[in-house]
Amino acid sequence: MSPVSSRRAALAFLLSATLIPLAEPALARKRKAQPRIAPVTLMVVASLHDLHGINPHYSFDDLYRLIAKFRPDRVGLEMRPEDVTGDPAWLASVYPKEMVELRALYSDRVFGFDWLGDELNGKPLPEKWHESTPIGELQAQAADAAELRTPDKQALAARLTDIAAQKRRLLETASARRLNDGRYDDLCVAYDNTLKAYYDGTRFADITAFQTGRKARIAANIANFARSHPGERIAVVVGPDHRAAVMNFFAGAPVDHVVMKAVAKA
Repeated sequence: MSPVSSRRAALAFLLSATLIPLAEPALARKRKAQPRIAPVTLMVVASLHDLHGINPHYSFDDLYRLIAKFRPDRVGLEMRPEDVTGDPAWLASVYPKEMVELRALYSDRVFGFDWLGDELNGKPLPEKWHESTPIGELQAQAADAAELRTPDKQALAARLTDIAAQKRRLLETASARRLNDGRYDDLCVAYDNTLKAYYDGTRFADITAFQTGRKARIAANIANFARSHPGERIAVVVGPDHRAAVMNFFAGAPVDHVVMKAVAKA
């Protein structure tokens, strides 16, 4: 290397050695300047609908106390977003009692996250709306369908009956904590998997496809709301058969800055 090249190399080294220490504090200041996103605290609670009226360990008032103790900034209800501001008398005709009463209790802090099919989007729900939908009609036809009477399908039907009985026992006797500790969720997953096998290969497969899609929409809607409300405490009240899908969604794809809160004693 020539003397000139050597001097240039030495000068370059000295400059880099001088600038790097100067750059490091600047980078550190830039990192420190980035705003900290406050975490969301999210509690997902399965309610019982009408069974709150007969369960001695998990009444309507137990549910309301549980939500109040959590001190929520927001309360998510299993209603369509467009229905949350609806007339109370109409809401009572199409939604479970606890959803309507929580909507009244928390008023402007409430948000809806349900989805009932694209054909109903933006339309008012009539009483017994489910019976008039394509999925409701399919479910009615399934009761007498010949393709569901094969030995294999009947074995699956017996399994569904058994799981449904286990679910019913929990719904009628479990406390809020027990219903939300994962045991009922496991039964729901087993039931859904068995129901899918029961309908697979028949014209009724659309039933489970719709149910799976609805649960996915519910979970995604809750996650999107949580993302947009940093630092808040959010209580979400779902039908008992939907909690497993929501919890599995958050467990399988954790949402940044969301902390899950276990359901405690009411």
